[in-house]
Amino acid sequence: MRQTAEQGEARGVALRLFPRNVLRGFLAVSICFLVRLSLRSFEKDDSHVFQLLLHKLGLATSSFDTSIYLMGGTEFDFFSLYFFNLIAPSRLFLFASVSLLLFLLLSTDQLLFLNRLCRLSPGLYAALSEESLSLKREPLLGQEEHRAKAEKARRKDAAPSTQHCAADTRVSSADDSKLRQRKPVGTNEREESPPPAVESSDSVGEKRRRAEARLRAQMEDQLVSAVFLMPDLFYLSVQAIFFVVLMLLIARLRVLALPLLCVLAAAVASPSLWRSVACTLAASLNLPILASISSRLTGGRRCRSRFVFLVHVLLFAGFSALPFYLKLPLEEMIVAEPSTENAANQSRLSLINWLKTNVPPEAAILGDMPSSSTLRAATQLRLVIHPQFEQAEMRKRVQFLYGASACPPEELYASMMQRVYETDYLLINNFRCAAAKQNKVSVFGVADLVEEKSFPCPRAVESFSRFCFKTQLSSASFDLLYRNGVYAVLKVKEPRGTRAEGKAATRSQSDRKEAEKQLKESLSVLDLQKKNEAYLSFDWKSKVSTLEALDPWIQRCITDDERCGRNMQEFAQELMDLYGLKVTSRLLQEKSVSLFPDHSDVLFGHGVFLDFDMGNSKDAATYYERGADKDPLSVAKTVQFLLFLDQAIGRSRAVEGVSRLLHLEDILEKKTNAELLDDATNLCKAALLLKQLVDTQVKQGASRDTPHAIQEQERVMQRIWDRSKELNIQNECVVEGWAYFENSRLTTARRIQHFFFGESRFLSRVIRAVSLFINTLLLS
Repeated sequence: MRQTAEQGEARGVALRLFPRNVLRGFLAVSICFLVRLSLRSFEKDDSHVFQLLLHKLGLATSSFDTSIYLMGGTEFDFFSLYFFNLIAPSRLFLFASVSLLLFLLLSTDQLLFLNRLCRLSPGLYAALSEESLSLKREPLLGQEEHRAKAEKARRKDAAPSTQHCAADTRVSSADDSKLRQRKPVGTNEREESPPPAVESSDSVGEKRRRAEARLRAQMEDQLVSAVFLMPDLFYLSVQAIFFVVLMLLIARLRVLALPLLCVLAAAVASPSLWRSVACTLAASLNLPILASISSRLTGGRRCRSRFVFLVHVLLFAGFSALPFYLKLPLEEMIVAEPSTENAANQSRLSLINWLKTNVPPEAAILGDMPSSSTLRAATQLRLVIHPQFEQAEMRKRVQFLYGASACPPEELYASMMQRVYETDYLLINNFRCAAAKQNKVSVFGVADLVEEKSFPCPRAVESFSRFCFKTQLSSASFDLLYRNGVYAVLKVKEPRGTRAEGKAATRSQSDRKEAEKQLKESLSVLDLQKKNEAYLSFDWKSKVSTLEALDPWIQRCITDDERCGRNMQEFAQELMDLYGLKVTSRLLQEKSVSLFPDHSDVLFGHGVFLDFDMGNSKDAATYYERGADKDPLSVAKTVQFLLFLDQAIGRSRAVEGVSRLLHLEDILEKKTNAELLDDATNLCKAALLLKQLVDTQVKQGASRDTPHAIQEQERVMQRIWDRSKELNIQNECVVEGWAYFENSRLTTARRIQHFFFGESRFLSRVIRAVSLFINTLLLS
């Protein structure tokens, strides 16, 4: 009866551990839900995330906040095969899956074992619990009474010696709350077991209790050392699974899942994980039937055997070598040169340099988030829009900016910029003023969803009549200060009247709030019909038929923009490609050449325009040649001009200009590899073109008439080729022309040699000889 009662009490403690933690979890979730419910009527910083979720599930209509995300295309769609193929070569999914699978299997095995332990020995399970190991539990109800009865029975059997009684009080029962605290593995068992007593004074029951105590101490030591189910790792795994589900729903949320997957993938190289696998494997091999607790504990003890250590070493070494086998730099060496977005493209660099030179450093800029992030990293200018969207106030500013893609009243828009946001400068990106036909959600559709009722455009308005394009051509409130192929900078015209007073008054946040309130009241009583009529009646066709509307900007460009000619040509190219304004584009191109007749980049750029856009090869050849002559140290201009002659004019004309390719040898002498890195492709193309020209001359009999000239061309050709493969062996041109020049296949061994040692003729010959030897053995 006593043993049954003690087991029942211990079982009650064990059963109370699980519901207590579950109740805590439900309480935390309930409190969070009640807090969110109480804040439902207030606008929250993350409310747009919930709106996006409802919209994707079809439970809410489209709004500005949801549309601006969906305008990103694939980023906020479901996780597609495209993103999977981008990530898969890193083997991240493979290693993370292996690690997660192993941990879940080990956790399942341990949970099943602990469940069996709870049923067979509730007292031992309670002693191993997290709470009983960290806190001293209160005595169970009736436990003191059982102790008193046990002590009374023991005194009847034992010799009446005070010393023996004191020794007996150190003996603990199986379910004593102070029986076992978690201690380091390897603790001396003699310190935990009852001290030896005189055999003559010991009863049979006393010996049995001492033996049980010693066995219990050993069992708990082995159990504690065998526990590998760590709460932090379990939480990390569960969190990774949920984040992967979110990633599958919204591709952009891969930024949450991928870091956790990287941590799990790194766990493949964790000794602890493979030690646990080795222990479990050894237990399964040595004791396949885990029907009793003793067999499970014996398996845990055998985990420290030499056999299991050897298994662990083999597993760890094998799986540690697997990543190197799968992800040695072969992926970077075999594939063609990766193409990534150039964050430092010429349009951005030109904008940054112009702003640093022509805008006061304390000025504020109103621009979209991508542009603001660039300016925040490269300048000290103040930004109205912080390049993050997770704030309710910031979302209002973003809506105000996107209003520039709609049809707001110009006068009030300029007033809000000055009085509410304290800025005179508006930065417009071309992609915020054009609608791609293939996109489901366009920037114009998003702009018409802004909450301000006076901002949306009337249905019949054309794209060129919207605020973002109209103000660049003609505006009573804005001046066009700067323009390149992507960006335009507008400035509010010199304030006068009420705007001058407002500008002087907008100093504190309360003043800005009051100004915003007044301006919104003005917007609410605005005559929308009159405002819409101003946009509908705007004659943009007459404005773009001549350069008269752009003449003020051109005059500013000449005085304060060092890249004025190229920026004019880039703007003309955007008008051609993005808007289809061929006449305006041609006028701007001709204007740039007339203003900068000796600028090599302008001359060469005009040749590109005539060649590709106008199809005028004859005039293009003239401008190509003039641009190349003005910049004799430019590899790109020389090679592109010769390629144009070969493909557009004829091979004979290219042969006449072969001296230009020979001049590249002088450029190789004057420039370092760092300076030539961007010209790796052009050098490779020059070598290929020169080889074709040499072959053509040989067929025409030049090898007999001018053998020295042919030899000189071949020597220069080989030198250019060697320099190009030295710069970048991964270059697509180098990979394609390898067999043409080397008369062999570009092997993996050759790539590895270049990756670690660079270009060495001796190593190249050794590797080539080894490759030929291996191929001979395989063929034989």
